[in-house]
Order: sequence, then C-alpha cells, then structure tokens
Amino acid sequence: MSQVIDVRRLISFEASEDGFCVRIRVEDSVGRQAVLFFPIECITSLMMTLPGMAATAIQRRQKNPKARITYPLAHFEIELTSDPSTRILTLKTPDGFMVSFSLSENQWRRIGASILQVPAEPDQPTRFN
Repeated sequence: MSQVIDVRRLISFEASEDGFCVRIRVEDSVGRQAVLFFPIECITSLMMTLPGMAATAIQRRQKNPKARITYPLAHFEIELTSDPSTRILTLKTPDGFMVSFSLSENQWRRIGASILQVPAEPDQPTRFN
C-alpha cells in the first residue's frame, strides 16, 4: 500500500557527496517533516516531467488549454562548445531558476530569424522544430 504525503512546502534539498542522489526535505499539511530520497536519474526524469505536470494543472485550474506558467527572464548567456556547430543557450530568472539548451547551427539561425519577425497575430507564436 502506498503512503500518501500531502506536501505543504519544500524545506530544503541536499545532494549526496558522490552526486548519485538528492534528498528533499518537505513538510506535510499537518506540519510533519518527511525526507524523500531520489537517485539522480529520477531527478532528471522529474525535471523533464514537472513542466508538463504544471502546465496540465494550470490549464485545468484556469479552464483554458492555452494557459501556461511563464517566468520573467533576468539574464541569458550564449556559449560556444568544443563543437563549433553547437551553442549552449542558458536562461535565468531573477529568483535563480536556470535552464540550458544545446542548439544546432540551424536552430540558432532560426531563432535569430524569428526574433526579427513579428507574428501577424498576438495569439500566433513563432514556432520551429
């Protein structure tokens, strides 16, 4: 039988010395603390899954399939890699959230071209794959 923990807030996290796992300390709805242990593979999976979970929840809460969570951009960085056809784009928010993407030369050029274009309609974002 599964144990349900109704998490009220995140308290802290700590990575193991060897980097193979992360411990997340939480507080439940009645004030008890619990510690969750995740191997790094699970943390990586969570990182990829959480945006989809949050998007689904906010769309259901707002009853709007186009609703999304957005974050203000405080800083961005573009780095070259050892492969001259690849760049790393890092985006950072004022509160320290950060995500990095590797971009091929073609993706980089398409992003640059899309920045120079203004979408015809406000509800029509510029998309590329």
